[in-house]
Amino acid sequence: MLVRAASEEMRQVDLTRNTLTKHEKLCSHIRIGELFEKGSSFFVYPFRIKYLPNSEAGCHSILFSVPKRRFKRSVDRHLLARRMREAYRLNKKELYYEDGQNNEFFSIAIMYSGNDKLAFEVIEDKLISCLRRLKDLSKIK
Repeated sequence: MLVRAASEEMRQVDLTRNTLTKHEKLCSHIRIGELFEKGSSFFVYPFRIKYLPNSEAGCHSILFSVPKRRFKRSVDRHLLARRMREAYRLNKKELYYEDGQNNEFFSIAIMYSGNDKLAFEVIEDKLISCLRRLKDLSKIK
């Protein structure tokens, strides 16, 4: 299933392939600033999720963060960030509706707030519950 953007570039997200492309990553300093200033949040251990509806994007824009305060060694931070990215990449279809038409797109920041390095399976389960909650929030609006 392809989800097309309403923008000029006609960005596509191919949900049949498990990819995480450049335009799905949140990179713009302006959008990141808006997300942290105006966005809403919720907490599902071990994640804090900040989100903001983004009508300009043709897909969900996502940012992953692991704080240096809790994990001093960069190898630990990178390990957790890789696990989070992989869990999202494999399960991002949870955010999209079956027909692909009724999607409200979000800018999303997923911040790891646990103190322990969790296994991939635990991270994946918790991230799936976060994605389902975001999908439910898009139904309400």
